[in-house]
Amino acid sequence: MPVLKNFAGRQLPALKSVALGSCVDRTEAKQPERRRAALGAESLVLSSTTLYAGPSPLASFILSGLGSDSKGHVREVSRGTVVAALERDIRGVLEANKGEGDAKMKSTVLLAKNSSKPTNCIAGDVSFLSLLVGKGGGKESKKAGKPFAFDTPSPDDKVLAAQSRAVGSVAAAAVPSPKPSKPKPKAKGVARLKVGGDDNDDQAVSSGAESAEITPAVTPKRRIDVVAEYSVHQKNRETLNLVVVGHVDAGKSTLMGHVLYALGQVNERTMKKFERDAEKIGKGSFAFAWVLDETDEERSRGVTMDIATSAFSTQHRKFTLLDAPGHRDFVPNMISGASRADVAILVVDASTGGFESGFDGNGQTREHAILIRSLGVRQLVVAVNKLDVVEWSETRYLEITNRLVDFLTGCGYVKEDVRFAPVSGLKGVNLAHRITADGTPELASWYHDKDSASEPGPCLVELIDTFAMPERPVSKPFRLAVTDFFKGGTFSSANSVSVTGRISQGNVQIGEHVVMVPGGERGVVKAIDVDFVTEEWAVAGDSVVLMIQGLDIQHISVGSVVCTPERPIQCTTRFEAQLVVFDPPVPITNGFPGLLHMQSLNVPAVVSRIIETFDQRSGEVLKRRPRHIRKGATARVEIVAETPVCLELFKDSKELGRIMLRKNGETIAAGIVTAIYGG
Repeated sequence: MPVLKNFAGRQLPALKSVALGSCVDRTEAKQPERRRAALGAESLVLSSTTLYAGPSPLASFILSGLGSDSKGHVREVSRGTVVAALERDIRGVLEANKGEGDAKMKSTVLLAKNSSKPTNCIAGDVSFLSLLVGKGGGKESKKAGKPFAFDTPSPDDKVLAAQSRAVGSVAAAAVPSPKPSKPKPKAKGVARLKVGGDDNDDQAVSSGAESAEITPAVTPKRRIDVVAEYSVHQKNRETLNLVVVGHVDAGKSTLMGHVLYALGQVNERTMKKFERDAEKIGKGSFAFAWVLDETDEERSRGVTMDIATSAFSTQHRKFTLLDAPGHRDFVPNMISGASRADVAILVVDASTGGFESGFDGNGQTREHAILIRSLGVRQLVVAVNKLDVVEWSETRYLEITNRLVDFLTGCGYVKEDVRFAPVSGLKGVNLAHRITADGTPELASWYHDKDSASEPGPCLVELIDTFAMPERPVSKPFRLAVTDFFKGGTFSSANSVSVTGRISQGNVQIGEHVVMVPGGERGVVKAIDVDFVTEEWAVAGDSVVLMIQGLDIQHISVGSVVCTPERPIQCTTRFEAQLVVFDPPVPITNGFPGLLHMQSLNVPAVVSRIIETFDQRSGEVLKRRPRHIRKGATARVEIVAETPVCLELFKDSKELGRIMLRKNGETIAAGIVTAIYGG
């Protein structure tokens, strides 16, 4: 069968050439180019004998949408509807009459090839025309069809009318019912456009579908009662934010990387790749640390520099893991991560001299323990790591635990909330599974369960699985302190930005309006990701990524707070705080400069005025307007920040009401906000 092409050179179905009669030989075609272009872009070229095909009356009817009704009047019909209806009928008829249609096709093409005069390929063959546009199949389809009467509404008219009725019914609804509405009945099938056939034909054809389903105007999405939903699904959404802290080189990243691998969060293939790559640069023992240390600089230096985030689940809890850096140069990053934590793991090095370097002097073991307690962390598990280096010595283990118990209880921890576990992060001992007498006999000989002396003690994962869930303030005004932001997201657009952080209080859902403070820019939440999973809503305690439309990224910074427009957070440069002074190199006096830390924000600030000092336990005022604050004292002071900061009173928000003062790389004091002044 010859191949048919249009003037653009595109191959077309061969059957279309049959519907376009009046074929003429190319040698006799004297029509100007403009004349042939006017015949329509659907004119075809028969490439074998290079015949030009001009539109027959039927083709003109199909392409231009003009035809005569039963009274002889010309009526315009939608071209797309007619062509779609005709093509559908052609496919159906030829499927039922394949053999007969092929024979007629061949005879018609042969007639066109052998003729030296203009030949009407269709009008001269009534049987083939009736086969194409007749109503049925078989012998009855050879009867010439009756002309279609264009005095009834077209399918397009019916669709438009049905859409108008649907839009009108939606606009008429005053208030949507909270109950789920019944589904609207689908529109009836659009009647088939009959090109030929009997009047009693009851088959229906639509433009590419059996029936046209009307979609009403989009109605606003029903607002979710997040508090009620959370109360129902609370057990499935009990997520704890776990920060891992400790002195540099204590093995935090290796320990938690091995935990993730043991829990199945890292597959075998990825782990083998980390091992090969670490061996290439001479750091084979850092393979598990690479699970969390993802940047090239961190891997080459072997030091965690920023907060690494991951997620895992235990038998009763879901955790968002925050791996904090241990080097003193990155304490601000550690504070940023610890400010989002509910519970913590303190990793200490049990090797000879390792524990002492982190605990004595300026080691970060002591500072990190004080910082996380000042940020509100009460529940703590101490992982005594690298105990395999000292042959699982019970004496060394007891020495470390006894010193830490005295120190931690002095920092404000309750003894019952602090638990210890001997582990080896590199070898994976006592991490996700309890030890056995066969596997680690040295440790099994003295590490026993408190309830049963014959059973080995709990592993690290079992201990963190017993953390108690804190109460979430889901009903308070929405607050999210921004820890990072970037362009794009799930539904990225030119004026959208994604912000990350932990929801301090309240709740948020898709479609909700929010405001960014400071700045006052407003936007709409378009997408929510909770622990790398897309959700419709999120509540206090969730670590989220919000994609907000309508915000300018130039007006967002780390430390900004996303909140509800009705009750935005206060933004000020002057406030009053109650401080606990640690061990400053010089006494704190009026005008003492320092670096103010609040969540992920740190700005220069000055202690402008010392109001009074008082006894922390009794609350009794010891001295009003003192000249300085000594080590270990508690005082009420006025602080002035260099730039505006977003704060809440501690009694209203325990997370957004905590601050810290640092100077020269050391933490000077920590405290809570007691009063906020305007400006």
